[in-house]
Amino acid sequence: MPPPRIGHVSLALADVELSVRFYEDVIGLTLLERAGELAWLGAGDNGFLLLTGQPGLRPVQRATGLYHFAILVPSRLDLARTLYHLLPSDGPISGFADHNVSEAVYLTDPDGHGIEIYRDRPREEWTYRNEQLTMATDPIDLQGILNELVGHPHLPPKMVPGTFIGHIHLQVADIAATEAFYADVLGMDRLMRYGPRATFLSYNGYHHHL
Repeated sequence: MPPPRIGHVSLALADVELSVRFYEDVIGLTLLERAGELAWLGAGDNGFLLLTGQPGLRPVQRATGLYHFAILVPSRLDLARTLYHLLPSDGPISGFADHNVSEAVYLTDPDGHGIEIYRDRPREEWTYRNEQLTMATDPIDLQGILNELVGHPHLPPKMVPGTFIGHIHLQVADIAATEAFYADVLGMDRLMRYGPRATFLSYNGYHHHL
């Protein structure tokens, strides 16, 4: 059974014009609708990012709340397309990682919101130890990803239909209490814990939605 999808992410921003340009020109999303301080973006005709302009907002502080949201692209070729577009445009890349289950690029938007753009490996390639899914933060094979573009030299930078929000990361004051809420009240499965520092929850065996 495929995992449920996160419907959309909503962000408050200091300058909606600046942010629309960033998410269109740098990230590769498509502006689907605009009304004053509201902008609705996505890939194809699937909207999944709502931007709300609130002039005077300060940049995001590392506090309780959204840590980052993650855009899942359909394939490694689509991740290569995004990476190829980001590198010469001097995109604000903050890191890369191979998580065993996925390959990811990390960025920050003009207001300090964290963004992950990633592709999943097929589930049959995921590995388990003692019946627990194994994830890591290993160096990424950037050249291998870019090699996916061989034979596809003129792909447009826009994200393709089938792209959506794969997961979100939250910073919380009390991991145990928050885990209990999402697992016991909302019925999410506890996938793994990184000691007292982090917990991973999902539906239908996905590596994590939260």
